[in-house]
Amino acid sequence: MQRMARSFFGGVHPKGYKELSCEMPITPIYPKTVTICLSQHIGAPCKPLVKIGDRVTVGQKIGDGQGLCAPVHASVSGEVVLVGLRPAPTGTYMESIVIANDGKYTLCPTLEKRDSI
Repeated sequence: MQRMARSFFGGVHPKGYKELSCEMPITPIYPKTVTICLSQHIGAPCKPLVKIGDRVTVGQKIGDGQGLCAPVHASVSGEVVLVGLRPAPTGTYMESIVIANDGKYTLCPTLEKRDSI
């Protein structure tokens, strides 16, 4: 058995070229819209609890169902702009909720702050 020579022992370490950005302030990037699929696993898809035009807050339950079903919560605050079929990561179309992010990330009033662990 012939052994191959290692030409890159320890990996490749290209120059970082961070001179342009190392002194710049961090700029947060917020998505303008988010799409949340109502089917999160092999169980039954959730039924939407919101409709187009509803205002939602972070952590608000926006989808739920019966049986083997995982409830779905909003990850941003804003206005629901679509409830319907959207492309999903699986390559198919799934029932989804699209929320226009207002950038405020207002927490759902029913959420309670948990003690630190």
